[in-house]
Amino acid sequence: MKKLITWIVTGSLIVIVPFGSWYYLKQGLDYRKNALEALKPKRSLPEIPDSLNIFKGKTTLLVLDTTEADTITEPIYEQFKDAYTFSLAGNGQADFVLPLQKSILELLKNGDKSFAIIDTAGQIRNYYTREVSQLKLMVEHLAIVLPRAKDKDIKMK
Repeated sequence: MKKLITWIVTGSLIVIVPFGSWYYLKQGLDYRKNALEALKPKRSLPEIPDSLNIFKGKTTLLVLDTTEADTITEPIYEQFKDAYTFSLAGNGQADFVLPLQKSILELLKNGDKSFAIIDTAGQIRNYYTREVSQLKLMVEHLAIVLPRAKDKDIKMK
C-alpha cells in the first residue's frame, strides 16, 4: 500500500505539476499576446509639432478631455511616476500634467475618447473613454507599453 501511494505521488509530481505550470504560463502568454494585438499603433505623430520634446523618448498618457481629469490622472500618476520614461500631458490643472496647446490636442482627438497612450516612438497605441472598464484597461496597457529600465552592465577591469 505504501508503494502505491509513493507511485501516485511521484506520478502526480511528474505529470500534474508540469501541466499546471504550462497551463498557468500559457494563460499569461495569451493575455500578453491579446494585449499587444490591441496595442498595435493606431496613428503616428510626425505631423504634430513637438518643439518641447514632450513625446520624444517618453511613454505618455495624453489627457484629451480635461473634465475632472485630475481626479482620474492623480492615482495613475502616483502609480507610474517612478516608471522609466512615463509622463502625463494634456490640459490638466495638476502640476504633474505637462501642458499642451489646444491646437495640438484638437489634432489628436478621436471622437469621445478622453485619454490616449503614446509610446516612445511617437505612435498612438490606443484611445480610452472615462468608463471604469476602459480606465482599468488603460492602466493595464500602460504597464505593458512602458519599457523597463535598462540594468547596469557589469564591467570587468
